[in-house]
Amino acid sequence: MSNMDGWQNMNGLKPSVKDSLSALLMLDGPHTALTLVVGNRQILNWSCDELQRQRRYAEQVLLAHGLGAGDRLLLGTANNPHFFAILLAAVALELCLMPLHPDFSQAQLQQLLQSQTPRLVIVDHPHNLVASCGLTVLQVHEHDAQWLQPLVVASLPMIPAVEQKLHCADPSLLLFHSSGSTGQPKGMRYTRGMLNNYLDKLYELYAAFPDQPQHEQRSDRVNVLPVTHFGGLSFCLLALLERRTLHLLRSRDALDHLALLRQQRCQLLLLVPALLHELLAVDARSALPDLRHCLAMGESITQAQLQLLSERLGLRVHNAYGMSECLTGIYNGAQDVAVPMGTCGRLHFGEAKLLAMDGNEHPSEGELCVRNITTVPCYTDEALNRSKYREHWYHTGDLFRRDAAGQYYFVSRLDLMCVINGRNVYPQEVEQILRAHPAVRMCIVAPIKLADGRQRLAAAIELESGENVSANALMDFYLACGAIYATPAWVQFFACLPRNGGDKPDRISCMHCLQQGYDQSIAAVLVGETA
Repeated sequence: MSNMDGWQNMNGLKPSVKDSLSALLMLDGPHTALTLVVGNRQILNWSCDELQRQRRYAEQVLLAHGLGAGDRLLLGTANNPHFFAILLAAVALELCLMPLHPDFSQAQLQQLLQSQTPRLVIVDHPHNLVASCGLTVLQVHEHDAQWLQPLVVASLPMIPAVEQKLHCADPSLLLFHSSGSTGQPKGMRYTRGMLNNYLDKLYELYAAFPDQPQHEQRSDRVNVLPVTHFGGLSFCLLALLERRTLHLLRSRDALDHLALLRQQRCQLLLLVPALLHELLAVDARSALPDLRHCLAMGESITQAQLQLLSERLGLRVHNAYGMSECLTGIYNGAQDVAVPMGTCGRLHFGEAKLLAMDGNEHPSEGELCVRNITTVPCYTDEALNRSKYREHWYHTGDLFRRDAAGQYYFVSRLDLMCVINGRNVYPQEVEQILRAHPAVRMCIVAPIKLADGRQRLAAAIELESGENVSANALMDFYLACGAIYATPAWVQFFACLPRNGGDKPDRISCMHCLQQGYDQSIAAVLVGETA
C-alpha cells in the first residue's frame, strides 16, 4: 500500500495530499481540536478554525520581525495550543523550528544558542531563557488576544555576545535537541519529507490497535509528554491529522494524568517509562475502566514490569521498541497474543539484522540494525551520522536476541557492556532480575572500581513506598537465577534515584553516586581500623 493510500484509508480522515504538514495547514472546522488542561481545569479550547486564525496571527508577528525561509526560530513553551499555532506558522513560512526541551540546563542552552544562532526566540516563561546578546525574544501571554509580545530581558543573566553567522537557508523543518534516554541533548534534524514518512509509519503502528469500532465516534487523544520532545509532538500531529480532539496536559502530577485519562474515557494508552511508574503505583484497572489497548513505546521495559502492569490494567500490555531517530517497525500487534511477555515484538515493516561483535551478521544475537523509510540521517553532527547510518542502515547501539519465531528481545545497551573477571557482562540483565523483586521500584546497575583496582558491578536501588529489604536479601534473590560472576559487590539504597530530562533514571549520575558511596564506605572502614 502506498503512503497516499495509507492516508486516504484512515477511517474518518478527509482524503489529503501525501504531505501531512500541508494537510495540517488546511485543517478547518468548528469542532474542538485543542484543549489545554492545567490540573483538573480546562482553561483553553481551540477549534480547527481558531487554530488557523491564531496561526495566521503568529505568521504576521514573525514576518514583522523579519523572518524568512530558512531562518531558525527557537521555541520554548509548555504544552499549550500556542505551540501548534507557532509550529504551523513556521511550516507556512518555511522556517527552521527548534523546539526547546523544558529541562535544558543553562549551560546546554548557552551551547545551543552559540552553535545554532537562531534569529528569534519565543518562550512562555522568562526563567526558561538565558538571554543572548543580539537576539530578539518574544514571550507567550496565554490569555491575551495579542499573545506574542517582546520580552524585557535586562534583568536576566547575560552570556558573551554571539557572533551572528551569515544567514543561509537551512532545509530543516524541525531541529530537535531533546534529552533522549541519557539526558544528554542530541541534535536531530527533520525535513518535511522525513516527518511525513515518520507520521505515515506511525499511523500504521497506531492502526494496529483500534480504539473504537467503526461505527463509534473517534475517541479523544490525551498527551502527557512535552510537545518539545519529538515523541510528544509526533503523537499530537497524528491526532490532529485524524481530526481528533487533543487534550494537552500541563502537569507532572500522576493523579492529574490519571484523572484526565479517565475523564476522557481513554481507550488507547501509549505508555512511556515516566507514565509506567505512575500506573504501577495505583489501582490502574479502576482508574482506567474504558481502556482497550496499552502500548509501551520507546525503550524496552522489563518482563516483570509488563506482567505487573498487565495485571493492574486487566489487559495485555503490548511492547514496542523505537526511538526519536527512526521507527524500527518492531512491536507486538493487537492480535499478537500468543507470544512471550518479555518480547519487544516482531518486525512489521522494513528490514532488520543483528550484527555480532566482529561486524558480521548473526542469526540470533547482536546489535540491532534497521532499514526502512524512516532511517534517514538526521543528526546535526555529521560524524555521528557517519557512525550510526551506514548504507541506509541505522545502528541502534542496542543488543538484541531474536528467537526462531522472529520475536526480538532487548538485552542491553552495547556501550554499557563491561568486563567482569574476563566475562562480558550487561548491567541491564542484572537490573531485570533485581527489578523483579516485589520491593524494588527502580534499579540501576553500573560498574565501579574496587579498592584493589578490579572492576565489579554495583546496584542503586529505589524501593517501593513502604517497602524495606536488606542488601543481603536482594543478593540472595538475584543469585536464585543470576550469574555469580555478575553479582553486585556494592548495593546502595536511594529514596529516589536521580532522574534526567525524560524522567528516566540518570545512569551517569547513579554511577557517580555508587562510586562515591563505595569509596566513602572503604574510607570509613580504614579510619575505623586505624582507630
